Amino acid sequence: MAFNYNDSRLVFISEEGLMQSFDLETFYKVGELRNDRAYQYKSAVYVSHDENENNMLITVGTQKDVCGSLRIFKDDEMTACIKIAGDK
Repeated sequence: MAFNYNDSRLVFISEEGLMQSFDLETFYKVGELRNDRAYQYKSAVYVSHDENENNMLITVGTQKDVCGSLRIFKDDEMTACIKIAGDK
């Protein structure tokens, strides 16, 4: 893990597959309500932009072991959920 002066968010995934996010400037947990316990996050990437663009959080995971999907969050609101695998 590496940090530099541009980093503003720490995102991690617990062993249970729940995602947590912390703002490194205020040290507060953010996005707590987006932890859907039916959805297990497998990986996450936080993309920081300048003040004219939304910051993005891109995640991959599974919902109830049925299908995999990629989720995109912009400014802590989910803006896309794209199915990437599954039987149905």
